Amino acid sequence: MGHVLGAGHHLDNPYNLGRWDYSHGQISVGQNYVFSDVMVSGGGLPPGVTASPELIEMFSNPRLYYDGVATGTAEGLSRAANNARTLREMAPLVAAYRPEKLSRGAPLKPVIELDAPLVMLKAPGYGASFSARVDASVFPSLQWQFSDDLGLHWQDLADSLTVSGSRSANVSIAAVDAAAHGRQFRLVATNNSGVSVSGVATLLMNVSLVTQQIEQSFGSWINGWQEIVPATNYIQAIDVNLSVTGHPPAITAVLETLDGKPLARTQVTIAADIPETPIWVRLPFNVAVEPKQAYRLRLSMPEAEDGTYEVRWRGSLDNPYPAGQANFSANTDLSFRVYGTESPQGKPASIRVAGWHLLGNGTLASMQVASLYGDASKTESVWHWNTATARWGIYLPALSADALAKYAAERGADVLTTIDAGQAYWVNFKQAYSMPIPAAVPLEASAYRQIGAGWHMVAIGSAITPQAFHQALDESDGAVNFSSLWVWDNTRGKWYYYSPALAAQGGTALADYAQANGMLDFATEGKLIEAHTGIWIYK
Repeated sequence: MGHVLGAGHHLDNPYNLGRWDYSHGQISVGQNYVFSDVMVSGGGLPPGVTASPELIEMFSNPRLYYDGVATGTAEGLSRAANNARTLREMAPLVAAYRPEKLSRGAPLKPVIELDAPLVMLKAPGYGASFSARVDASVFPSLQWQFSDDLGLHWQDLADSLTVSGSRSANVSIAAVDAAAHGRQFRLVATNNSGVSVSGVATLLMNVSLVTQQIEQSFGSWINGWQEIVPATNYIQAIDVNLSVTGHPPAITAVLETLDGKPLARTQVTIAADIPETPIWVRLPFNVAVEPKQAYRLRLSMPEAEDGTYEVRWRGSLDNPYPAGQANFSANTDLSFRVYGTESPQGKPASIRVAGWHLLGNGTLASMQVASLYGDASKTESVWHWNTATARWGIYLPALSADALAKYAAERGADVLTTIDAGQAYWVNFKQAYSMPIPAAVPLEASAYRQIGAGWHMVAIGSAITPQAFHQALDESDGAVNFSSLWVWDNTRGKWYYYSPALAAQGGTALADYAQANGMLDFATEGKLIEAHTGIWIYK
């Protein structure tokens, strides 16, 4: 397609003919590795580059960033490379064609698929890009937004000297400053059939590539594991190199000790890609580890009995460092990249009043309880209800490991070590202070569509109204997905209450019921379900 629309190879390829003098691919040196775009093929390397580049599925574009640097070079400069402009200028010739009938495959209301939920830079000054794929029968207007308070408030981005593409599917920020750490981004798409909002992408600063292993061939199947040895005491994310065919379901990734104890768990959904073409898939973890200690990264997903999809983890046999394992060999090394820091990073959440607070992990990464609440001068205890076991998990920072195990056993409970994605929990704080919130990929309300009957303690990663929460769970034109929703207000010592059935009655039915039972109404109080707040749901 690139050649048909006038795009050429990179300048060091003798067959680099393109439509204009900037119609070239580019090999770039990023903050962590050398990469090339899709139009780089054959030929030599540019001056000063000795490492073989890794392919990224982008066209050269001086306004888009990958691994912190621009993927192209602007026109008028030496070695100009801007195939993205070439495609834009040639596209009208193709776009002038109109089929006799509108395709029935495109949805009426915009559908948005965010490309990367986590963008990491090792230092201020590098550039960052966020992108999404948008589909609709009538292409919508687009607007990127950002939030500096964990999704409670959103502001429109505007083009400036440092921001470009704020009203397109790709937005870029040049020379990102340190204050942007933890900032969240989303895309809003609007057409005459409705408004759609993408998932949330998070920007992290001061995250470095600390360990990597690059293999050159493909393993057989994804259900396997690979040992990794992190070089820092905190892992923000791990990239794995996969080959994807068809439309696979979500991949489950678990980081565990060598004896099988899970430390963190996350799930990612990946788009279908060109068969046999490797792509890097980012797994957000945000977990504390012991540097120089070996851990196991395990990937799994349901097998496709009908062969409609396939996912393979890129790897090689009989390599020396360090031995991983998949189901086709006991001596297989699999590709990965580990991004880490020396300490956990996140935005602080203000705990204004001591006492009991119902909080939640509204991210796709697991949280280690001791790393967040290990200061006994600030935290009395942490409690989480495990629906599967019908038992409480308990953590008291003032107790030793043995004393804590005895304390929990005497109460028919378990020792609480990890808060997994989407789980809510009670914390009894001794004093007011700013609690760190892990900077990881936010969990959307739609994750709870398949929630079962009974009581559930859950959390989400961005602020929404209870009505929007209910709509996110709705897959059947207004069906009631739960009976009631409850959020605790520590300052006022009361519950916020929401019932879809009462809300459907209209008028003041919901507010009257809440007031009559000593509770608070979300709408009357102008209250949102805030990010990382614990939510009780009864279905």
